[in-house]
Amino acid sequence: MSVTTERAVTADELIARARDLVPLLRANRARTEELGNPAPENLAALSEAELFRLTTPPAFGGLHPTMRTQVEAIAEIGSGCPSTGWIVANHAASTEFTSILDELSVREIFGDNPDAIMLSAGVLPGARADRVPGGLRITATAGYASGCEISDWALLIGIPLHEGERRIGAVTALAPIAEASVKRTWKVAGMCGTGTHSMTVTDLFVPDRMTLVVEKENLDRQEEILSPPTWSRATCTRCRRSSARVRASWTWCGRAWTRASRSPTPTTAAPWTPPRSSSGSPRRRT
Repeated sequence: MSVTTERAVTADELIARARDLVPLLRANRARTEELGNPAPENLAALSEAELFRLTTPPAFGGLHPTMRTQVEAIAEIGSGCPSTGWIVANHAASTEFTSILDELSVREIFGDNPDAIMLSAGVLPGARADRVPGGLRITATAGYASGCEISDWALLIGIPLHEGERRIGAVTALAPIAEASVKRTWKVAGMCGTGTHSMTVTDLFVPDRMTLVVEKENLDRQEEILSPPTWSRATCTRCRRSSARVRASWTWCGRAWTRASRSPTPTTAAPWTPPRSSSGSPRRRT
C-alpha cells in the first residue's frame, strides 16, 4: 500500500473546487432525487476534487482545512444539490473518528481507497453489544443511515454495552457496510437523494481497535454519550497503550499523530468572530 503524499490546498482553492461543481450538481439534482442517492457523476466529481478528504487522516491525503472552510465548501455543494451536500457533511463529520484509531485500522479503512465514504448514525432501541475475545459482538439497527447504499463504512453510535442482562455502558463502533443489510425506508417529500434508509448489522464481530467504549451504568440519554465528561471516561485502542484517557475533543489522543503527519495548511479565509449585540458583547443564544 502506498501512502499519499500530502499537498497543501488553500481555503480559496478548496471552496473554488466545490463552487465549480455546482452546475453539474444542479443538472443531476432531479436524477439524484429519483435514484435516492447522489448521482454517480456527483460522487466521481467530488472524489476528483478531493472533497471526500476534508477530514481523512493526513497520511492518506486528508486536507484538514479549518471548520469555516469546510462549512463554506459544503455550503457550495449544497447549493448545487442539497442531498449531495448532506452526504459530504455527514462523511466529513464521521471520518474525524479515525483520528483516535491505531495505524492498522486507519490503513484498513483508507489504504486501498483514500476516498472511502463513511456515515454515522445513532442506533434504535434494542441494539446490543457484548464483549467477546478481541472485540465486541454487535446487533444494531440504525433507522436513519444517510448514504448507507453508497458508503463503505458506518459509524454506529450509542450501542448499549451489556454484561449478561446488565447494561454497563455504550459503544461507538465502526463497521463495514458490506456486513450490513439495508431496508429502503426513506420515502420523503424532499432530500430523497440522501438515501437515509434503515440498516442493520446482526451478530457482527467488531475488533476492539475499531470501537470506543464508554463504561457507565444508567447511561439513559443518547446525548450524554457525546458529552465531554462522558468522553473523558471513554477508552480507545490508541489510548490503552499508555493508559491515558480520551479527552473532550475530536483531536484527543490523535493530536500528536496528526501534527507529526502534516504541515500547517495555508488558508486565506479570515478567522471567524462571533456576532456581537448592539452593546458590543458577544451575542448569546436564547
